[in-house]
Amino acid sequence: TLRTNLDVNVTDKFAVGLSQQFAFSDRENRRHGGLITTSFQSLPVIRPFEEDGRTPTTDPLADGNYWNPLNDLTEGNYIDTDRSFNYVANIFASYQITDDLKFRLNVGPELRFQRSNDFRGTESTTGRGGQNRASKFNQARTSYTVENLLYYDKTFSNEHKLGATLL
Repeated sequence: TLRTNLDVNVTDKFAVGLSQQFAFSDRENRRHGGLITTSFQSLPVIRPFEEDGRTPTTDPLADGNYWNPLNDLTEGNYIDTDRSFNYVANIFASYQITDDLKFRLNVGPELRFQRSNDFRGTESTTGRGGQNRASKFNQARTSYTVENLLYYDKTFSNEHKLGATLL
């Protein structure tokens, strides 16, 4: 995440500014929570690994109902990745027309790009010996907010203030 702010008084009456934030996320989602829960729900007599001690058993009960959750940790058998980029900003320009009247323009772009990849192999807990399953999701969203503001601030007799904002 990166955030920057910049305000510049170009003249006594004219000012510009920018406040922006960039965020990037690259995640590899794993089923660690489901793995622990499923392991606790397993029968204690189930052998989690084959004879070599490294390869997870696939269907330890040979009934198709219980699938070893350690298979989801096997390289390439369970893939769930998300990548996103976000940009949010507020860009403004203001001009003091008179001592009592000021105009301000706000522009707020928001950009979001997201990509998700999902793969479940035939030996994963969701595949359970069936076909492989894969999906891909790409999204690009943009939105803008534009505001034209007119501010009126007047003080009367050093005691009374009148303020109005027109949008």
